[in-house]
Amino acid sequence: MFRLVPLLLVLVTACGGSVPTVAVAPTVAPQPTPACPDRAAEFIRLSQDLREQWDDALTLADSTPRGSLPPQIADLQRIRRETEDLEVPDCAAEAKEHLVGAMDAGIDGFIAFLGQEDQSIIDANFRTVGTELAAYQNELDSMAGLTAPAPVVSSPRSTSTPAPPKIATCKDEAELYELRLSGPLSRWDVKLQQVLNGLPDSLSSGISELGQIQRDITAVEAPLCLGDVPDGLSGYMQDTVSALIGGSEGVPEDAVRSQVDEASAKRDAFQSGLDAVP
Repeated sequence: MFRLVPLLLVLVTACGGSVPTVAVAPTVAPQPTPACPDRAAEFIRLSQDLREQWDDALTLADSTPRGSLPPQIADLQRIRRETEDLEVPDCAAEAKEHLVGAMDAGIDGFIAFLGQEDQSIIDANFRTVGTELAAYQNELDSMAGLTAPAPVVSSPRSTSTPAPPKIATCKDEAELYELRLSGPLSRWDVKLQQVLNGLPDSLSSGISELGQIQRDITAVEAPLCLGDVPDGLSGYMQDTVSALIGGSEGVPEDAVRSQVDEASAKRDAFQSGLDAVP
C-alpha cells in the first residue's frame, strides 16, 4: 500500500512550504448514567413502606372471619392503588410490576375465599403472591448488587391440605368492630373538641358535621353477641348532640360543657363493655 500522506508532506516541506495545521475537535466524554439504585432510591423507599403496610393488612385479613372480610379487602385495594401510582425509573419497572402482581393475586385470593370458590383457586392465587413477592425482592437485591436468592414468602390461606375453618369468637368480632369504629370515632373526637373550643360560634356548622359522623358510626354493624353494649355509644353521641343543640338555643356554655361531660360516662360504659367481652 502507498503511504500518500507522508510523501505529500515531504514534497511540501521541500518546496519551502509549511505543514498545514489540522484542527481536531476535542473528544467529549459521555456523561455517566446514574446507577439504578440511585435513580430508584425514592421508589425503593416508598415501595418498601407500602410492602410493610401490605404485609400488616394481609395478616389482619388472614385472621378475619369470612363474613367480615370486605373492609379488609378494601384496605388491600387501597394499598395496591398507592403502589400502582408510584413513579418508577425504567430500571426498576420490573420490581414494581412484581409487587403489584403480588397484590393483585392476594386480593383475588381473598375475593375467591369470600365467594367460597374452590380451594384450588384460592391456593393458586396465594402461591402467586409468594412467587411475585420473591421476584420483587430479587429485583431489589439485583439493583443493590446482591446475589443471594430472596426467601419465598409464605402465603396466607394457602396450604396443600385446607385448614379447618376458623371459628370467630365474640372477642374476635368485638375487636374487629372496635377497629372499624376507630376511624370515625377519631374524627368525632377532633370535631367535638373544635366545637367546644369555638363556642358559641362553632355550634351551627359543628352540629351538622357531628351529625354526619354520628351516622357513619351508626352504620358500622355491631356483632350480635355484644347485646346492648353498643347502645352506650349511641346514647353518648345522642346526648352530646342534644347538649350542643341546647347551646344553639341559648343554654349557657358552662351548662353545655357539663352536659357533654356527663354524656361521656355512657361512652366509658361502652368501652368497658367491649373490654369485658371474654
